[in-house]
Amino acid sequence: MDGSSQKGFITTAILLGSILIIAVIAVFASHSAQRGQFLYPLKRVSDKVELFLTPAHEAKAKIRFKILERHIQQAQIATIKNDFDEVADESEDFREEVGEIKHDIDEITEIGKDASTLKSQLQSLINNEITSLKTAADKASGKDKTYITQEIELTQALSVE
Repeated sequence: MDGSSQKGFITTAILLGSILIIAVIAVFASHSAQRGQFLYPLKRVSDKVELFLTPAHEAKAKIRFKILERHIQQAQIATIKNDFDEVADESEDFREEVGEIKHDIDEITEIGKDASTLKSQLQSLINNEITSLKTAADKASGKDKTYITQEIELTQALSVE
């Protein structure tokens, strides 16, 4: 390599390294992002990538449990802020994620493994979500209260057999 090619290579390597470092920092920063914030879409994408790269259904279920816990926390924060639209959005996301976990549990059961611990953890999170929604319903009024009450009924229907 001549001098100018070597400088170009070094410059490119530094640029790519800097982009990689910034991307990693952004992904870690996005984990605390809330709906509506700049990094929130990155948080959703990083969750999907992590799930895609995780081959075992048991490991996927554990990742999804963390996602469910975040939805519950975000709904609680939204309740404090009287942002009942966000409470409902988080509840919808929660229910969607429960469906994915139930699929993982079915896959685990199909290969003959015991999934009773995962089922009990899931039921506990569902109960926590219902409690969180009831708190929001107690605080809400009018159409917000009606909508959150519907969310409670939909979440109660998720119970694990």
